[in-house]
Amino acid sequence: MNQHNQLNGRPNGPIRVCQAASSATSIYHLLRGQIQALSAAGCEVRALSGRDEFTIKAADSGIAIDVAPMVRELSPLRDFAALLWLVRYFKQGRFDIVHTHTPKAGLLVPMAARMAGVPCVLHTVHGFLFHDRMRKPRWLAGWIAEKFTSLWVDGLLFQSQEDCDNAPRLHILPANRCFYIGNGVEVNRYLPADGDARLKARELLNIGVDEFVIGYAGRLVREKGIEDLLRSVERFIQGKERIRLVVVGALEEDDQSDSLRAADLENWRHKLPVMFLGYREDLHRLFSAMDVFMLPSYREGLPRALTEASLAGVPMIATDIRGNREVVQHQVSGLLYPPGDVDGLVNALEDVYSHPESAQERAKRAQRNSVERFDETAVTGRIVAVYRHFAPSALAANLNAELGNAC
Repeated sequence: MNQHNQLNGRPNGPIRVCQAASSATSIYHLLRGQIQALSAAGCEVRALSGRDEFTIKAADSGIAIDVAPMVRELSPLRDFAALLWLVRYFKQGRFDIVHTHTPKAGLLVPMAARMAGVPCVLHTVHGFLFHDRMRKPRWLAGWIAEKFTSLWVDGLLFQSQEDCDNAPRLHILPANRCFYIGNGVEVNRYLPADGDARLKARELLNIGVDEFVIGYAGRLVREKGIEDLLRSVERFIQGKERIRLVVVGALEEDDQSDSLRAADLENWRHKLPVMFLGYREDLHRLFSAMDVFMLPSYREGLPRALTEASLAGVPMIATDIRGNREVVQHQVSGLLYPPGDVDGLVNALEDVYSHPESAQERAKRAQRNSVERFDETAVTGRIVAVYRHFAPSALAANLNAELGNAC
C-alpha cells in the first residue's frame, strides 16, 4: 500500500484523524488521553464507536464522537449493515488517517476505510486474540482474525513489545510495518498524593486500617481470570481474619458472552468478604487502599491496570503472559504465576501476606520502572511518529513540533 498518499487534497490543513473502537467505553477509558493529546498536537480528531452508556461521558469530556451501528459480538447481518454504514461515513468524512482499536472494530473498520479510499489506515493491537495455551482451533481462529485485519492496514501499532516482535514471525505483517508504541497513563494521577492516601482510601470504602485488602480492577469476564481470582481468595482466607477483596468493574451481561452475571456476584458475596464496587471514576484513589493488586488475565496487550497499580505503589501479582511481563518481572517488581494455576495464585498471595516488607520493596521498584516507561506523553509521541512515517510532508508541517520530537 502506498504510504505517501496525498492526504485528501489538503496538504496545508489540519490532519483529519478518526479514532475508532467497538464501544464508547473504550473511547472514554482507553483512548481519551490519546485523543486529547493528538488534538493538542495539531490533529483534527473524531472518535467513532458503537453506542453505550459512555457515549455521553465521552462527549462531555470534549471528545467529538460519532455513533456507528456496531456491536461487540459477531452478528453477520448486523455486521454487514455496519460495514455499509462505515463506508458511507468514511467517504463523507474525508479522513486522512483512520486509526482503529479493539477486536471488532479491527475487523470491520479498516476494511470499510480502505473501501472508502482513506489514504492511511492503522490499527493498534491491544493484545493478540490468540495465546499459546489455547486449543489449536481457537488459536487458529484468533490468528485468522488478526491476519484479516492486517490485510487492510498500512501498519499495526503494538502496546506490547512481545506482540510486535512476534507479528512478523507469525506471518501477520512484515517487521517494517509493525510499530511498538506501548501503553501510557497519566503518571501523576496515580502516584500517591500524600502520606495519608492509604488512610483516606480506606475511610472512603469503610475498611479497617488493619485489614489485608486484595484488589482487582478490570472487566468482569472469564478471559480476565476473574473466576480464578475468586476461587483463589476463597482458599486463601481459610483460617484467616480481617481479609477483604475489593473488585472494581462493571458487568457486561448484555454484550459479552463470557461475562459474569449478577447472580454470580450474589453467590460470591455469600462465600467471600468481597466488595463489588462496579464502575468507579476514582480508581486512582482506591489503589491506595490495597495491600496487593492481582491481574489473573489470560490475554493482555500491555495492561493499563497493572501500570496504574504499579504507579500507585501497590504490590502486584499477575499471570506470566505477554504484556504482563513488561510491567512485572518475577521476584523483582512483583510476582508472576502460570495462567489458570489457582494453586500458584494462592501461593503468591501467601507470599505477599507473609512477607509484606519484600512485597513493598518489589512495589517500589515497579513504581520507579513505570514512571520511566509508561508516561502517556511518550506513547502519544510514538503515535505521532507513526503518523509522520506514513505522511511525512503533511504531518511535519501541521503537527506540534514539541510533541512530535518526543519520539
